[in-house]
Amino acid sequence: MQPEEIKQKRIALNLTQSQLAERFGVERNTVARWERGEVVPQALGMLRLAFQSLEIELGLTNSGIEALRDEQREKMTKMRIRHARHKNEMVRS
Repeated sequence: MQPEEIKQKRIALNLTQSQLAERFGVERNTVARWERGEVVPQALGMLRLAFQSLEIELGLTNSGIEALRDEQREKMTKMRIRHARHKNEMVRS
């Protein structure tokens, strides 16, 4: 996400830099630095941005966000199990 995109998304959601910062648990000047391209948000910050956008756009509650996270965790667990099984099969052959 480019600096201008962060600013456009914040404005489209009708949020001030302070409001966005509060939702992400960062300082307002951090958001300003993201928007000026001085600092690139860390991966965790981008993940929060994605989930926050989903929450706002889809009207999800915190429990809805938790359900999405749980679903993703379950999918990752299943993938790890399949990968481990496949790896074991390859070792046996």
